[in-house]
Amino acid sequence: MPGQLHEFLVDMFRNNPKAAVELAIATGFQGPIYSSVTIADSGLGQSACPSFRADLVIRLKRKRKLVGSFVLEVQLWVDGEKVWTWPLYWAVERERSHVPTWVLVITLDEKVARWARREVPGGSCMLRPIVLGPKAIPRVDTPAQAKQSVELAVLSLLVHWKEKDAPRLAHATLEGITCLSDIDKERAGFYYDNLEAVIGADLDRLLEEAMNEGYQFSESALARRWLRQGEARGEARGEARGEARGEARGEARGVVIGEAKGRAAVLARLMAKRFGPIPKDIAVAIAASSIGQLERGVDAVLDAVDIGDVLTAMRTC
Repeated sequence: MPGQLHEFLVDMFRNNPKAAVELAIATGFQGPIYSSVTIADSGLGQSACPSFRADLVIRLKRKRKLVGSFVLEVQLWVDGEKVWTWPLYWAVERERSHVPTWVLVITLDEKVARWARREVPGGSCMLRPIVLGPKAIPRVDTPAQAKQSVELAVLSLLVHWKEKDAPRLAHATLEGITCLSDIDKERAGFYYDNLEAVIGADLDRLLEEAMNEGYQFSESALARRWLRQGEARGEARGEARGEARGEARGEARGVVIGEAKGRAAVLARLMAKRFGPIPKDIAVAIAASSIGQLERGVDAVLDAVDIGDVLTAMRTC
């Protein structure tokens, strides 16, 4: 997970480098006046050390003139080697851009943030990175704010999802991702998938609480995407289990049994997302349903008003 999380955060700021600059400004950073933000080559090696590569290099322009540069580093743990590489990154980027340059460190851990804020000795001068830790990352708690910068909303939820106001943050973030999915489905899906990977099962809880806050998950493109993924995962698991049973009981019957169980698991999870905990008797009925009934239930669950609508659809021939 650390490697996946690191790459996710880097890619997120690569998608929207302006979000990193906005975060720096939110901490009190006062840099040059700029009109646009671009990404530059992050390879900062010289002939003697060609392998050095920063996570991201972000440049500020006013009209067409370069006016500032950030070397962005996502730091998830304390790493003593950065005392030597950050000054190198700073010096190389400053030399090649010929503009004021800053090292910008983003972390989700306050302990790492305190370590990164220390001045880095450089002989006759000291380098002090701009550090954005949990305390410096603002809460994006309204859909309007999230729609302005989905990346900041996602970062806000990643940092604050264990806190008391997390349902409100989740509502805002999911609204922002849903809005983004109208214009960039792949990017929206990328953010949602990584939130699910990092937060895990707690994202289901936050999703339910966000729906209580007014988030219309069932009407979103994300719901349709999640449903397709759920069906695919359920069918794959069902086929795998079915093939294993097939060795002992006959392959055809094993596949059918496995597929039914997989689809039943998908339907039960969807219904729990939409309507909350499922009564035990209904869970038992779902597990005993045929593949055709389960397919009708999956088709109905996103548009159903309550569990009764789903059960009615499953009974319909």
